[in-house]
Amino acid sequence: MPPSWSINENPLVPPPKPRYAHLSSVSGDRLFIIGGQDLDSVWLDDVYIYDLSSRTWILKRGYPRHCGTYRSVAVSADLRVHLPQEEDRNVSPSHGTPLFRAGKSPAPSSLTPRDTLIHLPYSTQPTDDFPNEIFLYSNYNVS
Repeated sequence: MPPSWSINENPLVPPPKPRYAHLSSVSGDRLFIIGGQDLDSVWLDDVYIYDLSSRTWILKRGYPRHCGTYRSVAVSADLRVHLPQEEDRNVSPSHGTPLFRAGKSPAPSSLTPRDTLIHLPYSTQPTDDFPNEIFLYSNYNVS
């Protein structure tokens, strides 16, 4: 039996119109379909997101520029930039407690308050809550 395509229906997000010359990119478990042209060669100014795990279209959003393979490219990296100062706001207070300390442990009153520390970004795997960014380059002509 040949492979088949299966979609779970989502009444809130209908599937995208048939198109060609669109951009696509995958970030985490999500497929992004960006712009392109419909079968009458009319530019489509939208972005659709398909959840590969649930096999459901989960978002449709307008995009105010013409994007397509003739003059644009969309890319995503394997890793994402982790910004601790933004992401750590939603974790328990015990997060970030040092596991090891050199020498003698200071008295609790002499510890530097956590909110005064600068947390530098680093690369990490994408998650559902913090997926990878998709970078779009286009030589969109406004004239």
